[in-house]
Amino acid sequence: MSPAIHRMAMALILAGAALFVTACVEEKANPSRSESSASGESADKQVVLITGPTLIGFFPKVDQADVDADQDLAEVLSDFQYHLGGAREHLQKKGVTVYELYTSEIRIQEAGAVRTFVPDNGRVDLGFYLVSPGREPQIIYGVMTDVDLLIAAHQYFGFPEFGQED
Repeated sequence: MSPAIHRMAMALILAGAALFVTACVEEKANPSRSESSASGESADKQVVLITGPTLIGFFPKVDQADVDADQDLAEVLSDFQYHLGGAREHLQKKGVTVYELYTSEIRIQEAGAVRTFVPDNGRVDLGFYLVSPGREPQIIYGVMTDVDLLIAAHQYFGFPEFGQED
């Protein structure tokens, strides 16, 4: 891809991220899309029920003013949304429930017990939480490409190697 096309694509992605953050104020109840508002209002009270393979994309609470004021934040948010969105359909076809949460902590219920996960690896508090009933979760910090995310999910959930089964 030429640098000019790449810059144009990034500008479109950033504009889309700004629109998404604005439009995602109170979206609930459909785990295949987004389970919280971008400001995290509903995610703080929500409990994610683990009944099968689950991937939770997590990003800290942000508001539109933060995104507008910080180009780097806008780009990271845009990349996070773009790549998670790129992996979502494939994972859902494999039976993975995909959540996209904007919060400082995630409450997870499995086998009747509720635990709280607080993203914090000392540097980055965004990433992906992969979990399946009866297994220890795998936490991957940072933004990943959709292909890298699919490879990691295939490895964790025990699916055939990504790209070999399709």
